[in-house]
Amino acid sequence: MPVRKLRCVSSRGRHIASLPLKKTDALREIDPLATCLAAALGRSEHIREEDLRRRIRVQPVKKTVIFLLDASDSMLVEEQIRLAKGAVLGLLTQAYQKRYRVGVAVFHAWKARVLLSPTTSIARAREALQAIATGGGTPLADGLNKVLQVLRSERLRHPDDLPQMILITDGKPSIPLKAGANLHQEVLTLAARFPKQGISSMVLSTAEPNAFLNKLALQLKAPLRKIRDVIHR
Repeated sequence: MPVRKLRCVSSRGRHIASLPLKKTDALREIDPLATCLAAALGRSEHIREEDLRRRIRVQPVKKTVIFLLDASDSMLVEEQIRLAKGAVLGLLTQAYQKRYRVGVAVFHAWKARVLLSPTTSIARAREALQAIATGGGTPLADGLNKVLQVLRSERLRHPDDLPQMILITDGKPSIPLKAGANLHQEVLTLAARFPKQGISSMVLSTAEPNAFLNKLALQLKAPLRKIRDVIHR
């Protein structure tokens, strides 16, 4: 089945229509042909302000998607990590079909790592996913912080891209970003930055969602789904 491409109105892209010029519109977007036609239809010898027409352009919506995968001890149950990798592979394929740029980050042991900076190469993304090592603590706060840093840099290079994070976890943080910090509050504070910075999110739970994971999804303003439901849709 072909993938439906979303489109948005843009200052660049394909010209699809012309509409009356608004006072807030840039003059460079004036459509001369449509303007002259409007003046002719109005039987005017001169172009009036109400005759001015502007171009409406659209272009495909572009996204930069970061997959943030929990690879800690609590994910070592074989079925959980298998489901997590399977879900990411499926979502990677969808992202590739839509020509999104994708990156992969993991958190386990004492810190988070960016395994793959955003790319359009699904082969590189798959290789990064297969190379993920597991074990150790759950530095969820560091993972969220890494994603914020990556998307901040990507926004400078690709300002038209819509940023998104897809978090795969069981929701059991155990390692703080700052020594002595409250584990849960630190994560929730970082999560609140995502919607404030215009970053959409999705949370995929590898186990039955606990109370904290529900709070995290609320802070991210993200849908919370069981990973099984996503795979078996």
